[in-house]
Amino acid sequence: MKRTVPAVAPESPATPARPVTTCTIAQAAGVNISTVSRALRGVAGVSPTERDRIRGIARRLGYRPNPFVAAFISQIRTYRRSPQLATIALLDCWPADRPVWANFDDSLDYIGGIRARANSLGYRVERIRLVDLENSLDRLQRLLSTRRIYGLLMLPVPEGTDLSGLKFSRLACATIDFSLQRPAVIRRASPHYYHNTMLALTTLVERWYRRIGYAVTTIASQRHDDLCLAAFLAFSARNPHLCVSPCLTKVSTRQRDLAAWLRRERPDALITTDFMLPDDLVAAGYRVPDDVAAVSLSQPPASSRQIAYVNEDYREVGVQAVDMIVDAIHRNEFGLPRKRVAHFVDGFWHEGRTVRPPSRK
Repeated sequence: MKRTVPAVAPESPATPARPVTTCTIAQAAGVNISTVSRALRGVAGVSPTERDRIRGIARRLGYRPNPFVAAFISQIRTYRRSPQLATIALLDCWPADRPVWANFDDSLDYIGGIRARANSLGYRVERIRLVDLENSLDRLQRLLSTRRIYGLLMLPVPEGTDLSGLKFSRLACATIDFSLQRPAVIRRASPHYYHNTMLALTTLVERWYRRIGYAVTTIASQRHDDLCLAAFLAFSARNPHLCVSPCLTKVSTRQRDLAAWLRRERPDALITTDFMLPDDLVAAGYRVPDDVAAVSLSQPPASSRQIAYVNEDYREVGVQAVDMIVDAIHRNEFGLPRKRVAHFVDGFWHEGRTVRPPSRK
């Protein structure tokens, strides 16, 4: 007798679980949706006990925010706060008698990067000079509040500047470079000084320089010099046959110290953050690059672009700074971050007449 094998019904595809939404959490918690939204975002209006209870329910249910919806809602909130075009304040803390290099006008590459990126994301940029507010942080705070400005980008500041008195709880902030030390925990966008120094060193080695030196003035405010010097020392420790001892000079005796160091160490190439280095070498009686090659680790002005240098890509630094602020606004992460956050931008080599050209194979 032939046995009949019962047909096995094909398995039906599993019905996907319904996504957990703020409405789901509200029903489970017995509160309205707006309360859930405030609790998840950590804004005022919900007690800490209730906030923790609602967040616990959200975790138990497996809630995950939709990033596209979150970004869209954030843009709506930003628009409601400021019905006009949303604004990022560009804070300039320098006094009226600022040095030439601190004249932050729109000709600077990272200012152009800041404005272009902000405009592309629907923000306008408003420059605020602290000196016009009599250096008062209270007046700055009132101005930001009155104009409903929630994004604050701080340009490099003079040594000793202290902005920790600002109330950052309603601001999405970032700064450029490492000059601002108070507050210390803040989002930063900066050239990658360590990488840029290594790039200059490896490029010189590829061009058969074998006695490379580094010159730096001993000024505490030049924090980028510390990072460049650290890279040079690390490279020379691994390659002692390619480097000479660095030249540490004082501003008041720079040319005299440099001349004495050149006679003692006899380098064939020299790197520094000072784009005036070739002039100092000529003043010391050396031909550039026949006797000594020179590389600047900072971008010289247009009038000195014949110098070989590492382009720090300031424009991209400005773009990254704006992105950090806008991302924080979209995530509703106002206030200072819990830990230091930094975005580094790698520079690239710019050919110049102060270094022999690459050999042609």
